[in-house]
Amino acid sequence: MRLDLADLRLFIAIVDTGSITGGAANAHLALASASERLRKMEAEIGVPLLHRHARGVTMTEAGEVLARHARPLLAQQQRLRQAMHAFACGQRGTLRLFANTSAMSAFLPGKLAAWMAAHPAVQIETEERTSADIVSCILAGVAQAGVVSDAVDPGPLRLDPVADDPLVLIVLPARPLAEKEEVAFAAVLNEPLVALYQTSALQQHIEQHAARS
Repeated sequence: MRLDLADLRLFIAIVDTGSITGGAANAHLALASASERLRKMEAEIGVPLLHRHARGVTMTEAGEVLARHARPLLAQQQRLRQAMHAFACGQRGTLRLFANTSAMSAFLPGKLAAWMAAHPAVQIETEERTSADIVSCILAGVAQAGVVSDAVDPGPLRLDPVADDPLVLIVLPARPLAEKEEVAFAAVLNEPLVALYQTSALQQHIEQHAARS
């Protein structure tokens, strides 16, 4: 027996409307085409599926069995269509997101929580990397997105701002700089500083500013 989903969709449409004319309209078929499809379905199965009346149609016992099996199949097809559409629209799947240390420890968890609540079908895999490494990973296809310092060279990638990450100076209360509310960058250059690792984009950014001060 060979029945396709279009046949089943037409049959359910006829059953739900109570007439071949109404079912044909719901299935976007001409009445003659719908009637021929129904005739072939009954010939393929070998028994009548519908009782024809002056005011419409009702199901035979075989038609009731067919409808009982057809409805879950059509519902599953609709769920499959929606799932594939979600993938096509980027609403479902797994996103690999790399972020630098500052983002991972500061603002990213809160922003991700809100985004994931709005996109529950998307799984996010996060990993901490340096900003330069993140750019390389995205270009290599290892990650799909990243959160980096704007001091890094993005190459052909586009940078979009997601958060401000201000820098502050921390000193001991006894140091003269502790008495100031604001400190010019040049004023700290003669102080012993605890710095980030040399390959950090932020550290390189600080050193570039120091060289210009």
